[in-house]
Amino acid sequence: NALVFKGGVYGMGLATSISYILELSIMLSHFIYKKSYFRFNLRTLSKENIKGMLAGGSPTFVMKLATIIRDIAINRLNLAIALSAAAVVARSLQNDISLILFSIGLGIGKTIITMTGMYYGAKDMQGLKRLYIYAFKVSLIISSITGIIVLILSYPISRLYTNDKEILEYSIFAICTLAIVIPLDTLTGALQNYLQGIGNLKLVNLINFGERFFIPVITAVILGINFGSKGILASIAVGKLLIIPMLFVIICIRRKGLPKSIND
Repeated sequence: NALVFKGGVYGMGLATSISYILELSIMLSHFIYKKSYFRFNLRTLSKENIKGMLAGGSPTFVMKLATIIRDIAINRLNLAIALSAAAVVARSLQNDISLILFSIGLGIGKTIITMTGMYYGAKDMQGLKRLYIYAFKVSLIISSITGIIVLILSYPISRLYTNDKEILEYSIFAICTLAIVIPLDTLTGALQNYLQGIGNLKLVNLINFGERFFIPVITAVILGINFGSKGILASIAVGKLLIIPMLFVIICIRRKGLPKSIND
């Protein structure tokens, strides 16, 4: 799109939509092969099955929708108070890099949801407990190492995108804020997918909406007004920091007191 079709912003949106359609088509093609363990059969599709699929897929839908609304809102805010075009460019750069960095949490989370569903379905509470503790340990170790590496390499990573001094300043700041909160994002993602695996969809959707839209937008408004464009760039990181105490409060409310064990 950028080098051949010169499609501009509209072209980027169109290219993204086409890529999603192609990705879905490639994934769906897997289920038509005879060797596939799961295969499509439209004759077995009932209202109950459709209802179950919609409920099971609701966390992803809420997360995607909240992310889109968040980016629209924060981009408009950034354009309203940005001191320069460099700040707007850095925000776009931050979005690109966050997709790459936060894929660690996404990958770990998708593994957790599958294994949690298996243990929970088998009513193996000990297995579920071991999985929960192990997943959090692995998430913390991998994401912390990644965060440190990205923090050290923030300048070379920024140089891959631009040589402009002003954009470099903003982009390095944006990357560093992301690097700091990678462990928190990974831990939150692990908890969300664990909750989805045990069927607690209402709480998962609430966390998704809060983490992806409500908290980032509120923090972007407050930080943007007080600290300008760097405040907006830091809003994602601050939002990740705030979600942890909020989750702790939710646990305390559900337990009707402070948690005293891993079971709590």
